[in-house]
Amino acid sequence: MLISNLEAHSHSGELRIAAAANDAAALKEELKDFKRKISEAGRTTYAARVGAHSRHYAVDGD
Repeated sequence: MLISNLEAHSHSGELRIAAAANDAAALKEELKDFKRKISEAGRTTYAARVGAHSRHYAVDGD
């Protein structure tokens, strides 16, 4: 739920990252590469685009 809320706030323009925050620029770049995929079974996965980052998240669909 945390990731889906982050995604929703990002797309609505409600998500703001303080420029003074540690690694603010890196966080903004990582969020640009963040992609969601929903399988036919309803499982949601989130990952950076291929070649961007090594992190991968899987979340049960709502």
